Amino acid sequence: MADASQTEGDRSQGSVQFQVLPQTMPAQPASTPASMPASQPAVKKASPSVEVPPFVSLPPIRIVLDRDTYTRQGKDPIVLWGRLETDMPLPVELTGGALQVTLIDPQTSEAIAEIRHDAPTRLPAPFELYLQVPADIRTRLVLGEVRFCDVQGIPLASQSFTIAAAVEELLGAVTENFPQVTPPVPETKTLNVNLSFWISWKRPKPSTALAIATNKRNPCPPPLLRLHHRRQAGYLMCLRCLLSIRIGSIASPPLPS
Repeated sequence: MADASQTEGDRSQGSVQFQVLPQTMPAQPASTPASMPASQPAVKKASPSVEVPPFVSLPPIRIVLDRDTYTRQGKDPIVLWGRLETDMPLPVELTGGALQVTLIDPQTSEAIAEIRHDAPTRLPAPFELYLQVPADIRTRLVLGEVRFCDVQGIPLASQSFTIAAAVEELLGAVTENFPQVTPPVPETKTLNVNLSFWISWKRPKPSTALAIATNKRNPCPPPLLRLHHRRQAGYLMCLRCLLSIRIGSIASPPLPS
């Protein structure tokens, strides 16, 4: 009876030493398991890691990105850098998590690209993803979302971001949409002044010019001038005749009756 109580005390003492100091637990004698009753199970060493279903007791996770807007430079890939963080002071082990990135066209609300990458196995931890925007996308702004999903694909955290085109590409798009417009030329108002009298005085009429040209070929005076001279000559001849008669009557003596 004393041996039985002593054996029971040794077993309880060994169990307490295993729980408190598992690294310095003294070796038990080989006869101890044999001395235990058959109904009492033997004490086994505890495993250092316990198998727990993934994300059963996982604390809240958040995704922190280095920026909210990324710039697309031609065909160069976009580097998405961020961190997975928790509120736990100690590191948290993860198994089977994944990071999923989706790019959306804001004009059509359709997904244009999807990228999936394995998540880090311990949080907090940084991550780095390379995104390639399709070349046939004509939109200058792309919406993006990065999600942290569990093994079953259920999102546990998400963060949105945007991808904008470069300044040169935006300026080129503005130039294409708005063609260059030349300023209107001011209209010159002209005054409608009748200068026919000035032209007629400055330039002779064609008929007069033709008559002058004809007169240049013929040295004789015009018919009107010739008639005028004839009249003057007639007047002179009449005056001469009258004068000669007058003079003759005065000089000659009267004839006898």
